[in-house]
Amino acid sequence: MAQKLPADFEEKLASFRTFVQTKIREIGLRDSDIINMDEVPLTFDIPMNRTIDAKRKDTITIRTTGHEKSSFTVVLACSADGGKLLPMIIFKRKTMPKEKFRGD
Repeated sequence: MAQKLPADFEEKLASFRTFVQTKIREIGLRDSDIINMDEVPLTFDIPMNRTIDAKRKDTITIRTTGHEKSSFTVVLACSADGGKLLPMIIFKRKTMPKEKFRGD
């Protein structure tokens, strides 16, 4: 269940929109300058939690890459004019990799 909105939320929302629109005009921002972004955590390997094998078998082997706990973050962003920015990938490592990555 979501929280209940305050009784005067429409008034507060209208006031906030007016404030933001005034600031955008004062600064001279274009829609392409206004960016919304979000981070999405992902894992390299997601082992299945169900298996199929013969009945009454004591042990079932599940093959994985060994990276079930390794993760990375993808940053996605778009601008107010509808433009999409290139995704950014953040790897969590203690040491820097020796390989060079493309920089475009």
